Amino acid sequence: MQSSNAQFRFEAARACGEIEEEDTVPGLLNLLNDTDHEVQEASIAALGKIGGQKARNALNELKKSPENRIKEAAMSALTELEICQDPLSSSS
Repeated sequence: MQSSNAQFRFEAARACGEIEEEDTVPGLLNLLNDTDHEVQEASIAALGKIGGQKARNALNELKKSPENRIKEAAMSALTELEICQDPLSSSS
C-alpha cells in the first residue's frame, strides 16, 4: 500500500477488500488521501467490504465530500457494508 506505483496501491487496496482483514483498515484510511482517484475509490470499496466501526465512521464522513465521485463511492460502500454485516436484514 506504500508503493510509489499507483497501480500497486490500487491492487493492494482491492486485495485488502477481498481478504476482508480488519487489520488493513488503517492502511486503507491512509489511501483515502492518495493522489490517484482510482486508488481512493478502491480504498473506499475495500472499507465497505471489510466493515467495522472505523471503516463505517470514515465512510460516513466521506458521504459529506464535495466530490461527487467520493460521495457516491462512499454511499455504495456503506450499502455493501450493511449487506455484508446482515445479509438478511430488510430495509424499512
